[in-house]
Amino acid sequence: MPKEDNSYHFICGDSSRGPIGFCAHVKAPNKSAAVERLQEFLAANSVVDLKKSSSVKGDRAAVEYCTVYIEGTRVVESDINEVEEAPALLLNPDCDPEQLYYRVLAFLNAISEVNTIPAGVDDALGELCRRIADEREE
Repeated sequence: MPKEDNSYHFICGDSSRGPIGFCAHVKAPNKSAAVERLQEFLAANSVVDLKKSSSVKGDRAAVEYCTVYIEGTRVVESDINEVEEAPALLLNPDCDPEQLYYRVLAFLNAISEVNTIPAGVDDALGELCRRIADEREE
């Protein structure tokens, strides 16, 4: 099974302290690849022209244009504030049944709207993890 990429969330700049900030989600196998992919994307999209909405009237319509320039090479790993582990990593052959159980449980909690696992799923999940571990050993 091919390994899925993780999703890395970047926060760059801080619009609460200055005029510009942005965030991005980047799929990549690791942090350094995520940084490289975002840098490449920003290099190809380093100038953003903001268009005036037709609904802007009065004095606000006086802005003739606004262009934002982005220096993508300044994006670094410390700009990553969150990593979503790819579901395929749940089946990492190096983890034991207990690790697998907690990874699957965390994944189920992450995708659950109510953030609780229904009754009976806990036991079934434990059994599933034991079966997966047994199949790996064969």
